[in-house]
This record gives sequence, structure tokens and C-alpha cells, in this order.
Amino acid sequence: MIRIEHAVVPLFGAVVGLVAGQAGGPSIGTEITWPDTVRVEVGSPLVNGTVYPAHGGVVTRLRIDGARVDTTGRWTNILVIGDSAGRAVHRWHTSGTTRGPGGRDVPYDLWQTFDARTLALYGYHLRSGNGTHIQLAIDGVRVRGTRRTPADSAPRSVDLTLPRAGFVAGASDLIPQAVEGGLREGLVITAPIWSPQAGTVELQMWSVRRRTTVEFDGRQAPAWEVEHYSADRELLGTLWLIDDPPYMARWDIAAREGGGPFTRMVGERRGE
Repeated sequence: MIRIEHAVVPLFGAVVGLVAGQAGGPSIGTEITWPDTVRVEVGSPLVNGTVYPAHGGVVTRLRIDGARVDTTGRWTNILVIGDSAGRAVHRWHTSGTTRGPGGRDVPYDLWQTFDARTLALYGYHLRSGNGTHIQLAIDGVRVRGTRRTPADSAPRSVDLTLPRAGFVAGASDLIPQAVEGGLREGLVITAPIWSPQAGTVELQMWSVRRRTTVEFDGRQAPAWEVEHYSADRELLGTLWLIDDPPYMARWDIAAREGGGPFTRMVGERRGE
């Protein structure tokens, strides 16, 4: 499920470090030591993106502050399975609006092309109603293309080499269900995550807490509850992943230190 956090420059954050267990969990030192840990890299045979069929979904982003709930974004994700020079690819198109400065809704379109099996990102193309235009081609650790933000008078070229290949941050919720063997209680997944805007690759982790249910499409649907961590012991959020499209039913993004308002993503089936 592809998402955009902000329309000016979509931000997908993580912090370098190591993840620690919560109370009752295993201890963490210089290495993640959970007994059921799967470490994946881009290109790993442990990742199989072909579990995802062609489908569409809608995501609504909410800002929740006590009893007050505001809609700050809504978008449609559509996955088309195709071929590129004999290579199976997933083409995701995300189209919607996000809340910009001054409370204005800003429209945007994002096209991304992934390797159908490994989920390696090949192409990234963002156009936003505020003037942002980013177009990148990714080949392993090499990233080339152009970038233009509202502050730029003309596009700037991009040509950089990443320290290691990373899964793109905006689609990081695709990783857990694509790991070979399926989800199970106690499973921990670590993966390098790349932010196209920041140009950084950072470790993140998903911890499968339990099999439960979540409200989806007017019913209680079976789901996996999965906690998402940065690598420095910070809980980034909790996801509820269902077994059928659009897979992400709910995603609570944790409030920063001190609590306060938090963000909730709510998934629904795409209306025909």
C-alpha cells in the first residue's frame, strides 16, 4: 500500500540504531537477538512480492487529537502487474490529496515501479499540485533523475550512490506479508528502508504481536497486529494487516515524544 505523508516533499522517516524489546521481550545489545528474526535485503529470496495480486484500495489519513478527528488526506492505490523487458514488475499508481500549509488540500499523483518478486524499486515519479516534481530511476544503489520542489526555479539533477540498497519507505507496509513463510506470532523482520527525499538508508523492524481482528468494511476482519519500529528503540506505529486486498486495514502512526495528536491510516476497498 503506497502512501504519501506530505505533498511538498513526502517525508518517510527512520533513525539509525538498534531496536529494543518491550517489557517481557528479549534483550537487545549490538545485535537483534529475537529467536525468530528474518533479516531481509533488497533482492533477498526471502521476499516474494508475487503474493500481491492486481488490486486497488483507498486510504484515508486522519489526525486524531482526543475526541477530535480531522481528515488530512485521502488517496487511491492501484496495482497493475506488467512486464518490462521480460522482467515481471508491479506498477503502483497513487492519486489523491494531502493537507498542505494553511489547511489547503493539495492534489498529487505518484507512479512507482517495483520488481514483482523482490519489491526492489526501479522507478519513482511524483507530481504534486504545489509544483513538486520528482522523477528517479533506481538501479541497485545508483539513483539518477531530476527533482524540483516549490523552492526551485528549475529542476535539479539527481545522481547519487546509496550506501546500501533499501526498500522504499512509502511502501514499507508491503514487506511483512511478502516475507516467505508468512506472518506468525513472534516473528521479527528487519529491513533497510530508503527515503527518496532524504537519500538515506536506515534499518527498520516489524514485530508480529498477535492474531486478532480489526474493523474493516463494516465488519470485524481477521488481522495480524504488527508493530513497526525504528532502529533506535522508537515505536513508529502499529499496523493491522488483513488477509485480502487492500491488506492494510489500519495503521496508527505513533505520536512523538510527549504524546498528543497522532495519525491513523484507514484502508478500504476501492469503490468500483
